[in-house]
Amino acid sequence: YIWDQICNVQRNIHFPSVGAIDVGPRSTNECLEHSGTSQGADDTHPDGAGNDSLELPAVELSTLPQIVKIVTEVSPSFLDRDRVASVIFRDPSFLRKLIDLFRVCEDLENIDNLHMLYKIVKGIISLNDGRIFDVIFSDDYIMDIVGALEYDPELPSQQDHRNFLCKHVLFKEAVHIQDPGVLSKIHQTYRIGYIKDVILPRVLDDQTFGTINAMILANNVAVISALQDDTDFIKDLFARLRSPSILEQTRKDLVRFIQEFCTLSKSLQLTNRIHLFSSLIKEGLFDIVTEALQSSDDNLRFLSTDILIVVLNHDPGIVRKFLVHQQGQTLFGLLVKGMLLPGEGGLQAQLLEIMRMLLHCDSAERVEKSPFLDMFYQKYMDEITEILSNVCPGKGNSDQSREIGLNHEQLQRESYITPEVLGNICELLCFCMQNHSYRIKYHVLSNNVIEKVLRLTRRKEKYLVVAAVRFLRACIGRKDEFYNRYIVKNDLLEPVIEVFLASGNRYNLLNSVVLELFDFIRIETVKLLIVYIVEKYFEKLEKIDYVDTFQQLKLKHEQILDGDATAEHDNVTVTSSGKDPCSIQIHERLNEENATPDPRKRKDERALDKDEEDYFNEDSDEEEDTASARPIVQSPQLAQAVALNGSALGFEPLRG
Repeated sequence: YIWDQICNVQRNIHFPSVGAIDVGPRSTNECLEHSGTSQGADDTHPDGAGNDSLELPAVELSTLPQIVKIVTEVSPSFLDRDRVASVIFRDPSFLRKLIDLFRVCEDLENIDNLHMLYKIVKGIISLNDGRIFDVIFSDDYIMDIVGALEYDPELPSQQDHRNFLCKHVLFKEAVHIQDPGVLSKIHQTYRIGYIKDVILPRVLDDQTFGTINAMILANNVAVISALQDDTDFIKDLFARLRSPSILEQTRKDLVRFIQEFCTLSKSLQLTNRIHLFSSLIKEGLFDIVTEALQSSDDNLRFLSTDILIVVLNHDPGIVRKFLVHQQGQTLFGLLVKGMLLPGEGGLQAQLLEIMRMLLHCDSAERVEKSPFLDMFYQKYMDEITEILSNVCPGKGNSDQSREIGLNHEQLQRESYITPEVLGNICELLCFCMQNHSYRIKYHVLSNNVIEKVLRLTRRKEKYLVVAAVRFLRACIGRKDEFYNRYIVKNDLLEPVIEVFLASGNRYNLLNSVVLELFDFIRIETVKLLIVYIVEKYFEKLEKIDYVDTFQQLKLKHEQILDGDATAEHDNVTVTSSGKDPCSIQIHERLNEENATPDPRKRKDERALDKDEEDYFNEDSDEEEDTASARPIVQSPQLAQAVALNGSALGFEPLRG
């Protein structure tokens, strides 16, 4: 039949008219019979698709080239790979004979055959068959498989992977594991990962890479599940950690084991993961973390923060609950203190991330987190912001006078405050400003936090200057008139404008972040700030001509005064105490525009309710004293700070 088809093709090429002659149809059974014969004839070719009678030659030195051709030249299609893999898997003696032949060639130092065996083993792995992986990655085969992969013909010399795995890789059994199956899974997982990441990273395709990763994941789940079900193992682990005679190195190994144990638990199903963390917390997981954070070893502290992050990713509520109810709030204090102390190896970033996860505010969880946030703002927020006052002097204070004014304890405290710590404080304050409402508002306005943060604009580290501007941007981004009035009252845009003008027309991050701040004020039509900026600083800013930001700001100012602003704004009604003629003029202009509000207009969702408005309008002599510490703005257009509701800005402690 094959010869007939070849003749027909040749006849059609050379004699088209003859090829068109009808030679008569063949019966269906005959066609199928010859088709099966044709497939059988092509079985010796690995490229033939759909052939079921493929046979591998006997595993001998003389047949190695044929096996190499079959295994390595297989088509990348799934069907062809599966066909070759099925033939190998159906012959249980094939892999065993291949390993025996490898040992013989290695004893004889037959390098050429060892190179062919490397290609065969690499090709078998590239078939990406899970059934074969279960065999070659088992304890009986895996070391010989690694040995065959040492003879890569593309490398100048033999590799020494087996020696590394057997002699240099040490398995530290922090707590004795009695189940030999679990130990076997642990060793197998490491060796498979070594093959994937060290021996064959260049030759594995994405599909094979994913299959091996899935196998590693399945092993991890099996190990974690087995250890989780072993209650004696968990109890023995924490009993050793609580032992008073434990060595420091042993403690470190046990904490590292818990860290890996918790990290691998992320692959468990939710119900199993909940059960696991409940068991660990019941045995005293957070107490172990507290002790580790008190250690002088940065590596041990880093491991403890890793454990906390894993638990927070699982359920931050259980961590908050422990921090609130722990006697003395030791762990919470260590987290805050650690964030304010210099560290190495990324410890500061870890602690900052932990604080963000703890303070993240979700409307569905505010009732649960309310005691936690109350404790944070009452006990630790003052300590965090006070650092800015200690290391960043107020304007007009020379270094000499500042040092004379500081006592020995303050100077010693300042010596360990690094720029990284100051940057972390700004990041945390920005996060709180974006995620919290009245707690951060009360703290910021009653403790002059914005003014303290803006002292960083006098630092030589430009990224700290940018961080300070970003915090001011976060305050304005709240679109709350309390912040806007406070900024105008204390002239808090002055240091920002000073550093902006000092940087000239440099195209850098500081320049961009300041321009974005003014653009936001203009686009959102923050009336009070627009009037304040234009009437006080436009003479300085109008010289900036490489962008049209300030010309647009001037135009927006004119629209406000003429009553032509078209965007929807907050309904701002500002009164003055009568001491500042320029402020009276500004507020009269704004009040004229908003004097007759439309009763049909929907109430702004950001507007405060009556109780909160009355609360923040209460007078406070203490706040008036602190606010007056800021020099009064001197300008022909804006002579004094804006007074709020006929009195100085004052607040009392929040209730409820």
